[in-house]
Amino acid sequence: MSATFIHTLPVEIHAMIFRFLDPASHLDFALADKTLYARSNKVLKHHQECFRSYRLCAEWDATTLVDRLRAVAVDHIAAWHVRTVEGLHAAVLCQNRFIDEPELGALADLVHATMHANSIPAFAISRIRSRNQEALLAALVALCPQLHTLKLREFHTTYRDSKEEEEENEGNDDEKSENLWDDSQIHLQYIENRSHNLFCNYILAVRELPPQPRPEWIWPPGLNSLRAILIGFPPIYYDDLVAANVAPIFLLPNIRTIYLAGLFAADEDDDGLDVDWDWNETLLPEKSSTVEHLFIEAASSEAAKYAVGRFVQSAQTLKTFIVKNCEFTDFDALVGHVSKHHDKTLETFIFDDDEGQMRGYRCSRFIPEECFDRSNAVRIFTVDIEDVRLESLRYSDDRQDGLTGEAGQRAAFIERFSCSVPENVEVLIYRSAGHPLYKDGIKEIEDALVQLVEKESCPSLRNIYLDEILISARYRQDQKDCIQRIVQWGKRHSIEVAVDPGSTQRYIAEVCDGLFDLSYV
Repeated sequence: MSATFIHTLPVEIHAMIFRFLDPASHLDFALADKTLYARSNKVLKHHQECFRSYRLCAEWDATTLVDRLRAVAVDHIAAWHVRTVEGLHAAVLCQNRFIDEPELGALADLVHATMHANSIPAFAISRIRSRNQEALLAALVALCPQLHTLKLREFHTTYRDSKEEEEENEGNDDEKSENLWDDSQIHLQYIENRSHNLFCNYILAVRELPPQPRPEWIWPPGLNSLRAILIGFPPIYYDDLVAANVAPIFLLPNIRTIYLAGLFAADEDDDGLDVDWDWNETLLPEKSSTVEHLFIEAASSEAAKYAVGRFVQSAQTLKTFIVKNCEFTDFDALVGHVSKHHDKTLETFIFDDDEGQMRGYRCSRFIPEECFDRSNAVRIFTVDIEDVRLESLRYSDDRQDGLTGEAGQRAAFIERFSCSVPENVEVLIYRSAGHPLYKDGIKEIEDALVQLVEKESCPSLRNIYLDEILISARYRQDQKDCIQRIVQWGKRHSIEVAVDPGSTQRYIAEVCDGLFDLSYV
């Protein structure tokens, strides 16, 4: 029997092979033979067109959202090229006159036929038919097998009570809020929960499916491939990014990066009782999330820090923890969670706030040995000088070397300063709780840094940021000599000491840009 070579097969067979191959293998298949490559020109050209058109899907209105969803539902190459989806996540009914009910019904049928029967919950399919814009976005995310990043300007809860609905719809005929819970639905054994919007109900419904050996057998392709979710974006913050609503995104099977701006958690429930955060333990058990990089910005309630604490505890391996401009009056319990659960894995720890908000991370009981083991993995670390000073005042009373008064306090400060720094740190960021230091304080810092390096306590130290603990410009001249000595001392030890105003903020922005792509089209 004679051998049959692949290039001798009919063109129709080649086209069928392309349809069954993963798009990632199309080029490899085309390069297997010159004849195949010539016949693959149309497919490869379509890849180029899809790369340009679909790699970033910015869906800011219902019309483009419907068009994109239709395209990825019928074209698996277009769906494969989607890497980033941006949108508003509007829990509203689409009232666009160019999109009629038969078209949405046909689109819902197409989405259902494209996915496995259990991959997209029935309530999500039905709400595509009922013009729910949130359901359209959820379906788009689910259908993209190589989706990496989801950026949402808003992330509202779907529920609106009747009074809120009347106020929002007054004088607005273009969009109407949908009270989803008038017709809550059941998907298998899962009943939609009013504490979560449709997207998060979608996640929780999938998790209720019988377990399978491989996650991709349960999760829709887009949710299985999703690595980063960014919700909210400065300078626009929202105070309705409710912690209870957003929590399920931490349960996505392969999520690595989460950015949340405007997180809110109520101090009291609807009956005026103190909120019991035990729900977090039920919803997010310890070590249940794959998130590695967490950035919390502009959390707008003191109670939100307890929700953030649960997010931290739910992570299996947290490598980055950044807190910026949050209304937390103290920080100790939150960082206690970080140090307890991730002291061997955390590499970047930054807190950055408006003047006078967060007060460090141990307050008057700052004990560095309780926060982070000195042999941990931290490379970028933030220290509040006021915390070190408060601890040194307490520690100075128990000294055994006979030093008392200012001399004892000074010696205690230098000793506590060294203890507050992780052994493997490479970058130190110093803050002062909204109280810049005067000349005497800078001299203490100089002596403490000298001792820190001479004792080789931090052999990997390369950068120190001091600009935010220095006094305002009109006093900088008095501090000039001392500051310059610190800078020159750093150069002699191959350590760059940043004292120019704004250095810390520029560095923090650089770190954030490297880990979190905080930009929108």
